Amino acid sequence: MKIEKISKARVLKLAKETDYLVWQGCGGPLEDWYDGITNMLIENKIADKNYKMIKMYVFDNGDLTCLLTPLDKLDLRKLAV
Repeated sequence: MKIEKISKARVLKLAKETDYLVWQGCGGPLEDWYDGITNMLIENKIADKNYKMIKMYVFDNGDLTCLLTPLDKLDLRKLAV
């Protein structure tokens, strides 16, 4: 897994290419967020048990640290519930 720091301008460009979730106010170690998000998606059967995000992006929005995670390979119907 790779966490890549990007600018807000790059966020907008990426959003045109595919769909992402934005997690706002992510303090602490980013690896913990990766593990927590991955586990939550698997436990709620939004992702299958072998799911691993290939890439996660981090960017600053004012005083907030935000994460951008791709929605590929997720059951979006379950995510919406």
